[in-house]
Amino acid sequence: MAVGQPSSSSEDVRKQGNDLYKAHKYAEAIGCYQRAAELAPDQTAPLSNLSAALLEVGDYAACDEACSAGLAQLGHAPERENARQKLYLRQAKARLYSLQIDEVAAVVGALTSGEERTNSERTIQAYQASRAVLPDVKAVHVKIILDLPRYKPMM
Repeated sequence: MAVGQPSSSSEDVRKQGNDLYKAHKYAEAIGCYQRAAELAPDQTAPLSNLSAALLEVGDYAACDEACSAGLAQLGHAPERENARQKLYLRQAKARLYSLQIDEVAAVVGALTSGEERTNSERTIQAYQASRAVLPDVKAVHVKIILDLPRYKPMM
């Protein structure tokens, strides 16, 4: 930080990031959350916020990493279960969006029973069923093209 600039606390920087996130300025919010995480490496909140912003911009690998780092900091303390569940859900979404289906199932197993877990399990089952019918992307494209209605000129 330059000399003469006031130092910001991690919480202040994180709140700036929250304001940017709410304004849908995710790229700018990511910078704030990263700075907040640097200022307070022992706090999980900046990493949790960072994972949410990364998910919004589609950087699923970085979101997965932020979730893993946040989960490692949380440990297994029962009083932090809500924060842990948020991170597990975000991590599952990041892995699902990047088509890492086997890894998604492991994270979904860590979710507590409820609507989010049920929906995630259904999504995994639907994806696996579609993969059984159409094993690769090329097969999907061929099926779509063959199933399109054909133009039939009038006589």
